[in-house]
Amino acid sequence: MRRPGDGNVGLGWKEDIRQSLIYPPQRGSFEDMRPRFFLIAAGLIGMLGVAGTYGCRQMDRNHLAEMLDLETLPASVSDLDCESFGWTDVLERCAFAVSQGDFPKLLKAHQYQSILLCRDRPAEPVCFKQEGPETSHGFCCGPRVGRDFRIDAIYLAQPAEFEHGGAITVVADTTRQQVMVDLYIE
Repeated sequence: MRRPGDGNVGLGWKEDIRQSLIYPPQRGSFEDMRPRFFLIAAGLIGMLGVAGTYGCRQMDRNHLAEMLDLETLPASVSDLDCESFGWTDVLERCAFAVSQGDFPKLLKAHQYQSILLCRDRPAEPVCFKQEGPETSHGFCCGPRVGRDFRIDAIYLAQPAEFEHGGAITVVADTTRQQVMVDLYIE
């Protein structure tokens, strides 16, 4: 079998390439291998970046499904942004977009009650006086996550499995396409 540089000529350029891949040049210096090394390293870094991004997004989707006590989220859930902000209690908030037809699927795991907006019940303790329209970024007691939207509906569930108290609050815009979920467990 011919090796590159042993003087046999005439096997053709395809055979030369094949042989050079099997028996790379033995020049003995890193300088000759540098382009191949950097190409391989860049490829590995790129693959790790793609895998990491996908993994983080999938973890957020799984986390939101757990917050809502759903086996899987509707496929239309996108633009997911979550943050945990509790210290002694479980306090978590996620904001996201969903198709209008999939919104009811988010509420199927628990008995949610539709409650009045804060502007219609200002005396309640979860409502704080605020100027202007009631928006997701101004909603009670948590960080600003996701896109800010005007709140049109609030749904509240108090699952019995939260032994020491807690609630799942779902707020949505008029179209039910922008949603924010708050999870509170004592």
